[in-house]
Amino acid sequence: MTFTENLGDVQIDITSASGGAVSYGHVWTPDSYIAYIPNTGSYVVTITLGNGDEYYGEFEVTD
Repeated sequence: MTFTENLGDVQIDITSASGGAVSYGHVWTPDSYIAYIPNTGSYVVTITLGNGDEYYGEFEVTD
């Protein structure tokens, strides 16, 4: 993910569709965050801003 605007400190959580933790971290924006996901399947990324606002997206990892 690449953040092109200054949103401050952003928490990034990636979980499997069943809720298992896959990756998490903080990034000071504007900057980028890279996560390695070795297994195929359905995942959810949740981005939490410093003010508590949350955004999420669903994605698939395939071969």
